[in-house]
Amino acid sequence: MFIKRFNIRNLIIALLVIGVDFMGCGALQAAPRSVPEINANPQTLNGLRFSHNNLQRLDIQNAHIKGLVFDNVQADNSRFINVTFENCKFTRVNFQSCRFENVAFKNCVIQGRGNPQDINNSTIFRYSVFKDVLFESTKLDNVMADDISGEGGYVYFRNMREVYPRGGTPDDDGQYAVLYGSDMHFRIVDSDLTKADLFIGLHSNSSFYAQNSKFSDLEMRSAYIYIENCTLRNTSMFSMNTMVITRSVLDDTDATTRKACYYAYNRYFGEGYSGPFNRKRCNIINGYDNAPVHVAHDDPAPAPLGIFCGHATVSNIHLQEPSMMNKAGNSKWGRELILNLRNVRISGGDWGYLEINGGNWENVTIEPTIRVDKTWLKNIKAFNLEYPQGEPWKHESKYGKPGEFSLDITPVAKPFAWPEAHVPTPKDIGLEWWPSEPGYRSGK
Repeated sequence: MFIKRFNIRNLIIALLVIGVDFMGCGALQAAPRSVPEINANPQTLNGLRFSHNNLQRLDIQNAHIKGLVFDNVQADNSRFINVTFENCKFTRVNFQSCRFENVAFKNCVIQGRGNPQDINNSTIFRYSVFKDVLFESTKLDNVMADDISGEGGYVYFRNMREVYPRGGTPDDDGQYAVLYGSDMHFRIVDSDLTKADLFIGLHSNSSFYAQNSKFSDLEMRSAYIYIENCTLRNTSMFSMNTMVITRSVLDDTDATTRKACYYAYNRYFGEGYSGPFNRKRCNIINGYDNAPVHVAHDDPAPAPLGIFCGHATVSNIHLQEPSMMNKAGNSKWGRELILNLRNVRISGGDWGYLEINGGNWENVTIEPTIRVDKTWLKNIKAFNLEYPQGEPWKHESKYGKPGEFSLDITPVAKPFAWPEAHVPTPKDIGLEWWPSEPGYRSGK
């Protein structure tokens, strides 16, 4: 009788222990391991880890997934629609030729492993669709996202601080793309992209719109560019359409547009030397194909800002040692420069290899020393042009010989009629900031 009671008691205890373990230990639960199982119930991915798995052709929809880990996983040719990934980690994952639509990555890590110059060590999004995708407080390191299609949708960076892309499509300086594609609208807010060389290449039907963010060592191309309340250092921007930079801090930047450029109420800094003759580096604007360039200013601090080409109107600014150049030998850099100046003070600068083909100058003060060589200032009409410290021009070639210089300025008796200055709003050029918040919401 004692033996029977003992065995029954031990059996009950054993069953209770097993039951507790089964209920309290997730490792003992049946986890989906096949693509059909995952697709049927994607919410069961919460807290799971996959390593060296083949998970091609996933079809995950309407899910909020937390704590998922993909390590060296093949997940190409998959679909993710109405999904939020939160606190997830993706390392060396192949997301090639996938579709991400209404997807949010929040507090995630997306990274590669090993030598970042080998794209096989990257997490790869090549040839994928990003339509309304949010990256928020997410680390991107050794990520390859080129040949991306937006299908007219949006890609958002919010509170992004750690972006170190590798792979992708290199530009001439060996930088690599954080995003490279077409038909998409890229929005950045409250982010700091200053920790690595970055290249953002957006082509046909694209736009770039940034607010309250910092950029450094960035090359960026887009059809439309709108930047407000940002800091840009050593940044190059190219717009096939309209570019607006307003209420921002610019340090050693250059901007090129083929339609129109507006620099409004910014602060300018410059340092270092570059270009022919070791001319002093400053912020440069290029209006190719005679594109209009508008510079409006309201800060009395000197501004290292130069204009190489375009039909430019500059007002209410102190230009400090501006570099101005649109010719090299017999070939033009960016074609014609028409320069209109109103309430402008110019202190020194390098105007070698410059041709200005016209302009109205009103209330303009020019101070020494401005180096001129192969410099032609033509068809300029001036009202109240002053040289308070004497003749500002220094005729000097790069060989120390007298430089070639031609000056054609005609004084006029009356001020000019100036059109009212208007800085376009995003709405004026057809840009929308943020139509809706991407990611999964119950009931969607």
